[in-house]
Amino acid sequence: MSDTWLRDMIGYIRHHFAVCFFIVLIFGTGIVSGAFAVRVLPEAQLLELADYLDGYLGALREQAGMISSNEALEIAMFHHMKGIFLIWLLGFTMIGIPCIFFLVFTQGFILGFTVGFFIHEYILQGALFAVMGVLPQQLLFVPSMLFTALCAVSLSILLIRRCMSRTTVQLRSYVVRYLAILPLMLLITVVGILVEVYVSPVLLKGIYGMFG
Repeated sequence: MSDTWLRDMIGYIRHHFAVCFFIVLIFGTGIVSGAFAVRVLPEAQLLELADYLDGYLGALREQAGMISSNEALEIAMFHHMKGIFLIWLLGFTMIGIPCIFFLVFTQGFILGFTVGFFIHEYILQGALFAVMGVLPQQLLFVPSMLFTALCAVSLSILLIRRCMSRTTVQLRSYVVRYLAILPLMLLITVVGILVEVYVSPVLLKGIYGMFG
């Protein structure tokens, strides 16, 4: 079953390679923009962010988190699942493509800013923070978000073609597959959320303890 899903997803990406490439390009542009934004941020704001991060990491080391794991789980669930669902929902509209691109760019910007800030402020320690505290969940968040965006943009393009073309474009089978995509992408996102809430803090705590 999983092999079939994987083959279908790879085949889908190959079939819509141009759209996939453009979405990845937008995401990459967001990452670069976010990393660059760290360098142009005023020093006062950088210090404020660094103080907040030091407080968070110190609370992790003292096992006195600013918020409980349950609260962190609720926040992460709302944030990440909302993003996936919104991108998926925009696929049913003909004007949703620019919004999808904006959401993809924004997610890339946030990731680039986070990693860039870690490295800018903590250098080697920051690189370890990024690898151990950010990368694990992003290995799940990013593919699920990008694939959802790919499917959403492809459906929007199909709706536009149907509206502009005199010939009838069959949508039923495509929509059925599109409906089935959401639970799978949400499941991948949930796994990423669990990693973010329960695994990454432990890794960050270990790294901070090594250097702190």
